[in-house]
Amino acid sequence: MTTSHVVSFVTESVRRLMEHPNFVAWRDGEGLNPGDVVLINNSFVFREVKTNKADEFLSLMFNDGSTGPEIAIARDIRFNVDFKRLGSTSTNLPITTPLITCIGPHLEQLGHLVFLLIGEVQDNEVVEVPLNNSAFTSVVWDPKKADPAQIEGDRIIIS
Repeated sequence: MTTSHVVSFVTESVRRLMEHPNFVAWRDGEGLNPGDVVLINNSFVFREVKTNKADEFLSLMFNDGSTGPEIAIARDIRFNVDFKRLGSTSTNLPITTPLITCIGPHLEQLGHLVFLLIGEVQDNEVVEVPLNNSAFTSVVWDPKKADPAQIEGDRIIIS
């Protein structure tokens, strides 16, 4: 998956979120103004205990209203609600970085299966992972194989 694919996916997800009745009701109650920043909670778990929560949040900057919001990543802010509005005149606006700038460094760290959690399942990608084993060099997940499992030389292949 490329950076542009991720940007497109996130942009489409934000569009769908902004059309969701819960967001629409929240937005209407807040009365967003140009320059306001909306932070989107990065976890569905409201933590009342000490756990590690990512310090990066999707942020939406609403400008003139004729186009969609600018999507960025905000850091170093704490909140425990679904959405948080920060007014344009707030003295506590978070530092933001454009979405496209943030994706690249993180994309290389993600495994293939993570995309099952944030994308759609397409059972067509072959994944090969090296093994630290004297008998086998790698294990391969190939959903197109008919046999549930087989050995090909020094590789284990799983359907």
